[in-house]
Amino acid sequence: MRILSWNVHRATAGSAAWDYLLVLPDVALLQEAGSASAPSTPGSRSMTKDLDDRAAAASRKWSLYVLCGISLIGVTVRAQTAGIPPMRQLPGRAAIAQDTLASVAEVRALTGNRVLVNDAAARRLLLFDSTLTHVTVVADSTLVTRRAYGSEGGGLLGYRDDSSLFVDPVALSMLVVDPGGSLTRTLAPPRPDDAGDLSLPAAKAAFDGVEHLVYRDAHARCTQGRGCQATLARPAPPSGDPQSVVPPYARRDSAAILRADMKTSTVDTVGFIGVPFQIPAKFVANADGSTSIVRFLAVPLPIQDDWAVMSDGTVAIVRGLDYHIDWVALDGSRTSTPRIPHEWRRLSDMDKEAVVDSMRRVADSVSALQAHVDSMARASGRAPASAGKIVVEFPEASELPDYLPFLVSGAVSADAEDHLWIRQNGGARLSGPAPPAVYDVVDRRGLLIDRVQLPASLALAGFGPGVIYLTSREGTGVVLLRFRIR
Repeated sequence: MRILSWNVHRATAGSAAWDYLLVLPDVALLQEAGSASAPSTPGSRSMTKDLDDRAAAASRKWSLYVLCGISLIGVTVRAQTAGIPPMRQLPGRAAIAQDTLASVAEVRALTGNRVLVNDAAARRLLLFDSTLTHVTVVADSTLVTRRAYGSEGGGLLGYRDDSSLFVDPVALSMLVVDPGGSLTRTLAPPRPDDAGDLSLPAAKAAFDGVEHLVYRDAHARCTQGRGCQATLARPAPPSGDPQSVVPPYARRDSAAILRADMKTSTVDTVGFIGVPFQIPAKFVANADGSTSIVRFLAVPLPIQDDWAVMSDGTVAIVRGLDYHIDWVALDGSRTSTPRIPHEWRRLSDMDKEAVVDSMRRVADSVSALQAHVDSMARASGRAPASAGKIVVEFPEASELPDYLPFLVSGAVSADAEDHLWIRQNGGARLSGPAPPAVYDVVDRRGLLIDRVQLPASLALAGFGPGVIYLTSREGTGVVLLRFRIR
């Protein structure tokens, strides 16, 4: 009974019909009987026998429930597909920058279609006019701006009205940039260590309009202490060690979303998001006295969450497990909206093998490069950079999920009209060139109102009122473009 109930659970837990099947008494009974399959004490034998008798009666009706489940699943898929709006293209390009940049880490749209751009790779902060043809250097690493940018790449985020904040992780400070592109004053981060987090694109730092900075903690919880256990992206089996039977893609760590008061420097936790679980490397002593470093590659196609901050300070957390949104308001109140319809893509065995093969090719290239660097070091009489032989362990293709997770890291952004743009996982890592990016557009009610496909090879950089900023890779540089949303 235990194996039967867990197989049924695995078959139905990923579908919308499971919520219905779970309330059926015989399904609950099968789960109960399964959990009672562990070794029993003499005092519990009569209870176990009673459960077995009831479960045997329930199993005679199981074929009916399976048929009901298949029917419900079919109805659910048809309903979800019917609720998905047709995909459309952007209407046309409105402007293109004449200058090629080294990178576009963040953009900050200002009034009059002006835009502030953080070129972190070149350590420059640039202000483009409405036509994207005239550029003013706000901060760089030269004496012209007194080296205002700093020695490392910083972060850019919106502040009050058209003002912006530039985060310098080395100086542990935040520079206020006024609407005209002048550096007016310096602010301290809520905590000194937060400057590094705020400067990272992954932090997705944003100002909520009432003297609060909202950002993600750069460290996952299981990397901050020992003995941490990964959470599961789906319910654990009825018995046994969950870490030994749950596939790696279903193991998740978590990271905190923080809200910092800039006046009092107090920091509160808004909530947590699921992030991929990282297995730490380990050192192994070999028989010949040498040491090997065993590295476990990150699990491909993980189930994870992402988030964004709305204009009123509400934090929207998109859950990767079932594609619904949790909303956390400024006062701490929490609401959830229903699941968003989505066309789930099933992964074939060939797709899974292609993912693992691509990981092997990347790892082989990195190992070959490291071996070359070490040999050059030895030839010059220096110690090699690597501490020992590196052994890379790969996941099995069978450990990958049966359906492509729809959400990837950094996929959620909020536009100027308070719509969430959620980039879909198009499976670019499976094979061939990357397909054009497709975004689900969701309103504050959690309803899918639009689907937009970006032009091929273009990536989202940011939003302005009624416009979207994209980047295009041109040789070794990046070009900024502006498109109308409608």
